[in-house]
Amino acid sequence: MPKASIEYPSIIVNRNGNNGWHKKGKRAYRNAVLTILQFLQTAKEPRLYHLCFEGKSHRQQMKMLKALVQMADRAGINCEWFAARETADRTKVDHLHVFMVIDAYGIKVAKLFNQFDDGQVAQLCAKHGVNFSIFSPKDDLGIHGNNTYMALPYQGPGNRETELGRKRLADALTWLTYNYKARSKPTEEEADGQIFPSSRPTRKRKNPLLPAALPAAEEIVAPITETKGDELTPAERYVGTRYEEAVDAGLDVEALRLYLLSKGIPRTPAQVRYELDEVYGFHQYASQHPAPAQRTYAEIDAHLGREKPSKVDRVVTSLPVGSRQGTVAKFSRDRALLRPLNGRIIIATTRTQQDDYHEASRFLHQSID
Repeated sequence: MPKASIEYPSIIVNRNGNNGWHKKGKRAYRNAVLTILQFLQTAKEPRLYHLCFEGKSHRQQMKMLKALVQMADRAGINCEWFAARETADRTKVDHLHVFMVIDAYGIKVAKLFNQFDDGQVAQLCAKHGVNFSIFSPKDDLGIHGNNTYMALPYQGPGNRETELGRKRLADALTWLTYNYKARSKPTEEEADGQIFPSSRPTRKRKNPLLPAALPAAEEIVAPITETKGDELTPAERYVGTRYEEAVDAGLDVEALRLYLLSKGIPRTPAQVRYELDEVYGFHQYASQHPAPAQRTYAEIDAHLGREKPSKVDRVVTSLPVGSRQGTVAKFSRDRALLRPLNGRIIIATTRTQQDDYHEASRFLHQSID
């Protein structure tokens, strides 16, 4: 989906003193929308949840989030997540908002996505001093059935998407914008560049197989690991920021390549197109902003007009004749001169007399027969 085709609803980011979009919010929101739309191509019963992890440090909150993702993987629940770091205005307590899209088809996801004190996630978070919450949507339109999630429509092959499904999707994408408001976000220095961490849809997570008889409490703790696969390295963040600056300026592919080069990032045109589409989430931007032609058709026509017309055009086409000895036909204004060449028949014709081509074809076929 090209950048221009994505809408940026502002109803949530502009209300209640949210101070509009964060300066990096639109790019993060765009990537989240593209990931969700891709997810809907395969998810038969997609749902969008709004989760929150509060207390302790951001590192500990991310650890709880990744443990939840691993538990979901183990339960066979496909998911993608989009997080936003925040600090409460009054209490200054760090917390992590997470929108997570899952596929609930054929799985009792309520066993995992609940706020019961004895639930798996709540127990794990309480043990590590983190509060876990699920924020239910307000459902101002009355289309989500007062659930703790928003149901989304399947959009893959054979889908039967309805008008209600389209309304639910539009409302869910508006709900998603809450993550990307400017209010309560940490500074770049405080966040170490990771204000909007998210999962990567191209990364295949490994599903750890644990013994079936393992007690529930141990089963929760066992898969907690420190992983950095979902985070960008400082170098990747630097390159991604330069791409974002160029895209926001509307540069074409060649101008973008030269801009990267001026920032010490050498790239070939092919590398630029690949990174735009596959790495940094600017899908189809390259096809929408191609490099301009080096010479226009008018300039080429003017150049050809200055050339002297040739009496004889070189090879126009060739006809294989197997192991037979072929014939070369060169046509001038006077007629043809024939001679053998490597078992192939090659026809040449003048620019001005197009009918000679057809005459040559008939003559050569007769000579072969």
